Amino acid sequence: YYNLDSTFVPTSNFFDLRAWDYIHFSEPYEQYVIYNNGAEKWTREQKVDYYCNINDEITIATGNRKLGSQVCGLSMPNVITCRPDAPCRVGCYCNKGPQAFANIYGTYCKNLRLYHELGNEFFDKWSAYFKFSGYRYCRIFDSGDIPDYDFFLGIIKVCKDNPKVKFLMYTKKYNIVNSYLTNNNELPKNLKVYFSAWDKDWIIDNPFNIQIAYIDFDDKTRNPEIPTDAFCCQDGTGCCSTCYKCWHTTKDVVFRQH
Repeated sequence: YYNLDSTFVPTSNFFDLRAWDYIHFSEPYEQYVIYNNGAEKWTREQKVDYYCNINDEITIATGNRKLGSQVCGLSMPNVITCRPDAPCRVGCYCNKGPQAFANIYGTYCKNLRLYHELGNEFFDKWSAYFKFSGYRYCRIFDSGDIPDYDFFLGIIKVCKDNPKVKFLMYTKKYNIVNSYLTNNNELPKNLKVYFSAWDKDWIIDNPFNIQIAYIDFDDKTRNPEIPTDAFCCQDGTGCCSTCYKCWHTTKDVVFRQH
């Protein structure tokens, strides 16, 4: 991490130790105060705003623990881009993992800001990344969901412009994908879309038989009927770069609650 004067600050010094209390939601993050190398204190909102406006470059994640070294990812801020009735908004893993750090969440907000400001140029910039990066696998929305229909059209364009790259996304905005397919469109061969499920009371509108990503709840009474041949994620024993199964399988996928 870097100070405002661009001097490097080790992570252990940048965050007050109470950051861990915040991550586990022992206090509301609107009230949490971050100490900038002991020189000044920022509210979380101030720090998010700083990283949201730190530059005008799209942030693409590389080499994180979840994706691994061979998969890149583009994300959006959770909740803001998620459907209002999404049942996972409460208890979302993005609210209690690294995605909740203000500097990371701020870069997600930056991606959303740049999309609204740049329009189609946003997707040109994203597409250009694959021309020199060498990445051949991309996870879309490790955090967040499709902002709107035009964004999904942009995803389609990026996929078509990069046929050697395999893209993967999970979404609860079924209506956007269904609307696209209703207009006699086909998904690019290099784009794998899963409709994210929830508990047994959650209804998935899936007229085009999109593959489904299920949640295996700790409380098994909440589980919907999960196909017996569904592929179960490694669940922390590996990462996307050691598996790639979600990009290639024709079966549904199961994630243990996390």
